[in-house]
Amino acid sequence: MKPSPEWLQRRLKACGVRAINNLVDVTNYVMLEHGQPLHAFDLDKIAGAQIVVRLPRPNEKLTTLDGKERALDAEDLLICDRDRPLALAGVMGGATSEVTDSTTRVLLECATFQPTSVRRTSKRHGLHTESSHRFERGTDIGSVPQVADRAAQLIAELGGGTVLPGLVDTYPKPVEKKKIALRQPRVAELLGVEVPAAECARVLTALGFVKSGETYEVPLWRPDVAREEDLIEEIARIRGYDAIPLMLPKGLGSLQPEKPQVTAERRIRNALAGEGVDEVVNYSFVAPAELAAFQAGQGAITLSNPLSAEQSVMRTTLYASLVPDVVRSVRHQAAGVRFYEWGRSYRPDPEGGKGDRPVAIETLEVAGVLWGLRDRTRSWTAKDAAVDFYDAKAAVEAVLSALHLEASWVPFESPWYHPRASAQVISGGTVLGTVGELHPRAARALDAPAGVFLFQLEVEKLLAASRLDPKVAPLSAYPSVRRDLALVVKSEMSQAQLRQLILECGKPLLADAQVFDVYAGAQLQAGTKNVAFALEYRSAERTLTDDEVKAAHQRIVDEVQKQLGGALRA
Repeated sequence: MKPSPEWLQRRLKACGVRAINNLVDVTNYVMLEHGQPLHAFDLDKIAGAQIVVRLPRPNEKLTTLDGKERALDAEDLLICDRDRPLALAGVMGGATSEVTDSTTRVLLECATFQPTSVRRTSKRHGLHTESSHRFERGTDIGSVPQVADRAAQLIAELGGGTVLPGLVDTYPKPVEKKKIALRQPRVAELLGVEVPAAECARVLTALGFVKSGETYEVPLWRPDVAREEDLIEEIARIRGYDAIPLMLPKGLGSLQPEKPQVTAERRIRNALAGEGVDEVVNYSFVAPAELAAFQAGQGAITLSNPLSAEQSVMRTTLYASLVPDVVRSVRHQAAGVRFYEWGRSYRPDPEGGKGDRPVAIETLEVAGVLWGLRDRTRSWTAKDAAVDFYDAKAAVEAVLSALHLEASWVPFESPWYHPRASAQVISGGTVLGTVGELHPRAARALDAPAGVFLFQLEVEKLLAASRLDPKVAPLSAYPSVRRDLALVVKSEMSQAQLRQLILECGKPLLADAQVFDVYAGAQLQAGTKNVAFALEYRSAERTLTDDEVKAAHQRIVDEVQKQLGGALRA
């Protein structure tokens, strides 16, 4: 055991590898030389002088070369001796069998491991090493004996050691080389240019593929080649991508019309952009605490291999991503934000996981968040007005208008929203979404500022209700007649419900009804309010008479009194 010669140290340094000693440096150098990792054990520290490849026993642990003791998972493949684990297979060696300055006998272990097994172990323990990096991508199983011989040769040369004859080679099921058929018409179809069969053979044989009739035998050191398209890619790569001609795809003259979903999505995005709302893209993974703030974490789908603890569950609402966006913007001293996201939420399916049924119910949504100054900047020409409920409502109304939808706004209670400002968006009896102010409890849990306003709409329901090609009625050639109607109704009666009833009762002569005044005060009985409507009567066939208008007007008054108990304002 001694420092490696200068030439070896220089080559390792050029590859970004730190030189340690002649033994460890040889294993690293051979790995870089052949792309095949291998490991050196101190033979005197191996119980029974034998190597056993197995899965962990219950509660078994291993201290790796980085000095950390790791609790082993039942699926971690191990390199062991007779008594205990020595290394995480394909990832990192163990400290108990590490070579040191006192090492005099070395056991070289060189193997090929299943890429998926190594990747799972590497991710599970947070260990990404030079060895795992190569095994995850596949290595040449046919080169293992030659790599071991090469490492033994260099150790003998640089360490003055003696290589004992023979080796233990366990290879119970030798891998057969893949054979892939290559069709010349398929080459021309994919590359858009005719490539002679002789040129295809020249390229592939130069790369190590063995031709046999119409098939090519794939060398074991090319695990990335698995099908005909991979062979064609090799041909294109060697010939040069500039040899592929530039041309328009076939069939451009007979393009299909744009799908309604695409048209609707474009209109929704344009409508939000017109309201000054910027699109953001977030991960679908959030922290459990972010869902808990919305009381939406019950039964959330947990990732088995998360990127981090802050991205360990699937979001059940887009708000869990959008409100943290506001928090980050505030920390960067933003004066105001208007964000929306087009994405999916994931609710657990009680029947999920059975057969081919997914574990999650995925809902495509468009959701937004508004906070801060309405103009998002301070100016001497405008007041520092903050956004409110009606800014969020205006963004939703812009979306509805783009899809030619009319909706009513019905107050409701939700743990997400402040009780003073929350509403459901209802169109044709279908709840399209909700809008409201973030509940103070959720704001405190997420460290969000006060005055955050939110909206969310379900895309599938929007598409089902949308009228992308609305019908336009011609303008009437006859004049309209206007009448005012002031009704006293109960305070809880919404204007939208009252308007809908008036329009139904006024058919077919009533063309429109608009609220122009609402009053509640000392002159009215407690629990009531006065709502004044401007009514417009019109016929497309004739000029209306005064008697016709009076009859239609009285019918509306009678029906309102009958159905709602309302009364005319004196």
